[in-house]
Amino acid sequence: DFDAEEWAEQLSIADAEGVSMFAKGAQGWRYYQKGDVGWVHPEMPPGLDMLGNVVEACHKRGIKVIAYYHTFGSKKLEGLHPEWRSENSENEPRGLCMKSPLLEEHILPQIREIVRNYDIDGIFFDGTNIRSCFCDDCRNGFFSDTGFDIPISENNPLRLDHVKWLNEESTELRQKIMDAVHEVKPEVLVSFNW
Repeated sequence: DFDAEEWAEQLSIADAEGVSMFAKGAQGWRYYQKGDVGWVHPEMPPGLDMLGNVVEACHKRGIKVIAYYHTFGSKKLEGLHPEWRSENSENEPRGLCMKSPLLEEHILPQIREIVRNYDIDGIFFDGTNIRSCFCDDCRNGFFSDTGFDIPISENNPLRLDHVKWLNEESTELRQKIMDAVHEVKPEVLVSFNW
């Protein structure tokens, strides 16, 4: 029963200047119709384009829209691409790893699709960092860059080197995301959690 016009009118009455609207939520579902990357939320009725409808209704009232994008949550992607899973030191899965092909093969194409198809004013990325992970991509990346295995113990003298590496990798990750947004629309504001 979602009505973007009614919602935007309430925002206007409340004197809102901007609003955040899901583009992709923590379970991996997308809340927009235009595009091919990912999956539309299964409970979103046909014909409803929540992101698109909100952008249109809010912009009519001078309200800016910031798209919300959760980066590493998607049980469906984990099932389709178990090789993209993040792993703890016991090789147990825990979500998706941003060092895997997830970024290049799914996230960046989806980001470009959102920015190209919707007149958003900004996009907020949640959970956008390289966290401590022991998957093959992370193990190989750390070894390639440092010549060492990822330290497991907090007391390992290489622990600070690993934290520094994670921070550098996270900075590179965020730059790739910003570049993907800005190659389509340079004026779109980009912000990150973490």
